[in-house]
Amino acid sequence: MTQEQAAFTMIDDRPARRNVLLLAVAGSLCSAVTVMLFGSAGLVGTVLAPDRAWATLPLTAFVTGTLIASFPSAMLMKRFGRKPVFIGGAVTGLVGTALAAQAIIWGHFGLFVAACALQGVYQATANYYRFAAADAASDEFRPRAISWVLTGGVAAAFLGTLIVMGTAKLLDPFMFAASYLTGAGLAILAMPVLAALSVPPPVEIKLGEEGRALPQILRDPRFLAAMLSGMISYGLMNLVMTASPIAMVDCGLTVNDAAFALQWHVLAMYVPSFFTGGLITRFGAARITAAGLFLLGCCGCCGLIRHRLPSFRHCPHFAGAGLEFRLYRGHSLANQVLFARRARPRPRHQ
Repeated sequence: MTQEQAAFTMIDDRPARRNVLLLAVAGSLCSAVTVMLFGSAGLVGTVLAPDRAWATLPLTAFVTGTLIASFPSAMLMKRFGRKPVFIGGAVTGLVGTALAAQAIIWGHFGLFVAACALQGVYQATANYYRFAAADAASDEFRPRAISWVLTGGVAAAFLGTLIVMGTAKLLDPFMFAASYLTGAGLAILAMPVLAALSVPPPVEIKLGEEGRALPQILRDPRFLAAMLSGMISYGLMNLVMTASPIAMVDCGLTVNDAAFALQWHVLAMYVPSFFTGGLITRFGAARITAAGLFLLGCCGCCGLIRHRLPSFRHCPHFAGAGLEFRLYRGHSLANQVLFARRARPRPRHQ
């Protein structure tokens, strides 16, 4: 790269760096609400649900809301741009958290489930923050832009758990009502941050140039491998994060203990963002994905050993935090591969 090209790239990436900072802040605020929800929704469900078997339905509604809203969000961004959809997602998160607090006060399980689904819509729009960071970035800066946005989750790990630990009993006897009101405040704070963005609309790629039809993409073995890796890691994430707070409280641990373990979950999801890009560049996406899946398998084996060895049974913090740290490190590695592939420019077909 010549000196002139380097100077141009530095100037060209100044708006991108500003967007990355704003998106990292907005992402940390949204992720803090998500961490708070995962740390409390199952416990709220055990109180509000007519049957304990339905206690995790609110978290299922959250994940389902994220799933259902993901594709429509992309279509709306294509038509109206990213910023209005991002702000609309924050408004939806505000409504969802406020309704959740009201549902706890009223003791209405159905309303609480619906409120969690609305928060899933907020998460669906926030999942596009990393792609917005890449839109205005140069090819050289794009992978780092995505990683930097994801590191906003490190702040969320502390902020979300502090909300749970500090506000759970603030409106006693309405457990966690104050936590969701605090989450509504975070959604409000995210709105002016998102309003300050200056991002171009998503680039539409015409078929025959750089794009491929969806059936062709679905037949690509690399896409199938990446999709399967994401399904496994996200599935295990939802399983462990949903069940752990309930199981830990049932075992006699406190809500603060459960929140602390959840903090390690989230830290292990996002801390690897600082170095996974370099690992992928050095060893390749496929090898890093395989390493992540290997770590997931090791964590499953450790979980089995924990039930066999008495020393493991007497270390709930190790089991709830240390093992899950490694689990989510593997999850993060797998997902960083997907993000890095998306950020990497695809060569034109000859």
